[in-house]
Amino acid sequence: MSEELTRLGELPLISILMPVYNPSPSVLESAIQSVRAQIYPHWELCIADDASTNPEVRTLIEAQAAEDKRILF
Repeated sequence: MSEELTRLGELPLISILMPVYNPSPSVLESAIQSVRAQIYPHWELCIADDASTNPEVRTLIEAQAAEDKRILF
């Protein structure tokens, strides 16, 4: 599949919107890792946290965004 990507001309940016509110941190991390594991590299993950009351949620999102510039919040 990676070879096929090199044969394509223009590679569009795919935006993924992930609204969250107090998700389990382990489930949220799994969801983010699932997106990061994709073969197609031209994506952005836009996480919209609806004022989660669990401080772990924001900490996790910030850490993931610091590791990968394609993750926005």
